[in-house]
Amino acid sequence: MTTNNVLTDVIAEFGRKYLWWEPVSGQPHSEDRIIAQTMNLGTYDDSLLLEEAVGKARLLEVMLRAEPGWINDRSWEFWRGRLSFATGASIPEKGQRRAFHAATPVGVSTWKRKPVLQPILRDGHGACHRARIRATRWWPPAAITAKPLRGDEV
Repeated sequence: MTTNNVLTDVIAEFGRKYLWWEPVSGQPHSEDRIIAQTMNLGTYDDSLLLEEAVGKARLLEVMLRAEPGWINDRSWEFWRGRLSFATGASIPEKGQRRAFHAATPVGVSTWKRKPVLQPILRDGHGACHRARIRATRWWPPAAITAKPLRGDEV
């Protein structure tokens, strides 16, 4: 078997193992998606096999081009340490993140956009958390708020 056939077989096997859902577009999953999913969910033995078959340079390319949600924080940190040491490349500390609100730039908290919470968030103490919870009006239930909470000077 040639090297290209071995690579194709390894990627196809990982595709069957780690991508159990049908692709949305009807097209087969891309090699980058299969590699990223294996980097995210693969066992250590699968990681070693993937490294050997694909190569560290290709893993680095896939990692840097991965779409938001493809590689979780834990796997990102593992591969960041492994590949930055092996290749000497500079890899960002965090992978790409998905913004759920079009006007919210990536990395900006939506808590800061609520004017009711801005004075609460500025103090930076433990009371901040309790006040934020009260401001959302779902916790604590009325039965609990009838008596003072420990540590509160109301």
